[in-house]
Amino acid sequence: VLTMVFALALDLVAPMGSLARDDRAGLVEVRNPVAGLRIKQAEARRYRDVLRRARANGVVGRDIDATSLPSGVRSTLEDAGGMFVKLGQVASTRADLLPAAWCEELALLRSRAEPAPPSVMRPYLEAELGRPVDELFAEFDWTPIASASIAQVYRARLHSGETVVVKVQRPGLDDLVDIDAAAVLQLAGLIERRTPLGLSMRPLDLAREFIDNVREELDFRVEAANLVAMSEALAERDGVRIPRVYLELSNRRVLTEEFVQAPSIADAEGSSADDPARLADRLLAEFFFQIFDVGTFHSDPHPGNILVEPDGTIVLIDLGAVGRLSAGQRSSVIELLVAAANGDSTMVRTALMGVSSLDPNADIRAVDTAIDELIARHMRAGGGISTDAFQDLAGVVGRYGLRLPRWFGTLSRTMVTLEGTLRAIDPGFSLVDAARHHAGQDSS
Repeated sequence: VLTMVFALALDLVAPMGSLARDDRAGLVEVRNPVAGLRIKQAEARRYRDVLRRARANGVVGRDIDATSLPSGVRSTLEDAGGMFVKLGQVASTRADLLPAAWCEELALLRSRAEPAPPSVMRPYLEAELGRPVDELFAEFDWTPIASASIAQVYRARLHSGETVVVKVQRPGLDDLVDIDAAAVLQLAGLIERRTPLGLSMRPLDLAREFIDNVREELDFRVEAANLVAMSEALAERDGVRIPRVYLELSNRRVLTEEFVQAPSIADAEGSSADDPARLADRLLAEFFFQIFDVGTFHSDPHPGNILVEPDGTIVLIDLGAVGRLSAGQRSSVIELLVAAANGDSTMVRTALMGVSSLDPNADIRAVDTAIDELIARHMRAGGGISTDAFQDLAGVVGRYGLRLPRWFGTLSRTMVTLEGTLRAIDPGFSLVDAARHHAGQDSS
């Protein structure tokens, strides 16, 4: 009888969804009603704060200028900070859902914040790692080398002599993310109920997807696993490597990895170990290996994330976000490359249908015509198409009821970023021509 009474009491004070998460998974969290009310008040305050910023930036109001709306939204997200910046960065990769102007504007989002003082960060880091900083590190520079609203990055030296970088999430981030997520869902619901755009885009579904993406990226165990997996995949490759990750000094909120003293691949000094054209070829070969052979690839290959050591070794850093392709998806990408290179809209649509589904009411002829126009617009005089075509393709098919999978958006954004990096190394380099060559080799 006592067991039944106790179980009933737990059921009353710990309603559905109140099980602890993460390291306390499986435990019941008995919620204080007063604390729950405070959380609700914090969520409402955050919601009103974001609305106030939106009004100040011309996003909400009676007279809204459609041309300045993307920049207004970007400014609102930057001003709001926290999870809103991350959500905007994720949204910038969804060309199948947002117009190109919106994606370009949101891609400019940068997360900056005043660093928290050592008096706050030191006890937090020690609590996370379970030991005093002086026991774990021979030296620790408490001046951050980078500071954002999500985490701060420090330089340190181990007792064994290795120099490392330590990325530490800000204290209280879990509560902030929960509050921001609730505010995002409220805003998405408002847009879905009261705007024509909301009826077609279903922002509530998108918001839930974005929140899941952000939560995964904020778990540094995922980035550590990415570093280990990519390092193993590239172990037999000459001239490329991944920084070592120190798993014993890493967890969900702390990531410790090797410090790489090397310049960006776009710097002339860093490129001196190779002729620019040869260096671009090597980098492209490594990404083709990741995409087509491994199926896991670095999804943010801007020059700052690619370093070149004095001996010419390419070092890929910052693997918080990676793309993953199955064998079938890789085959579909190759088919799409061949179809686009041949200028065959029907083949392009067929390849797209292999990775997604078309609305039964869609006008197939209109889809083919739109793809024809896109290919003609992006076809270069010398043959081949630009990588921008793949982002535009996502936007075109989105208008005809074809929602592309998340991995396609990740891949298209990666290709555009990679081509920008390759052209920073060698202005005459063409990623698409090289991709056609690779696709031709694989199909033969």
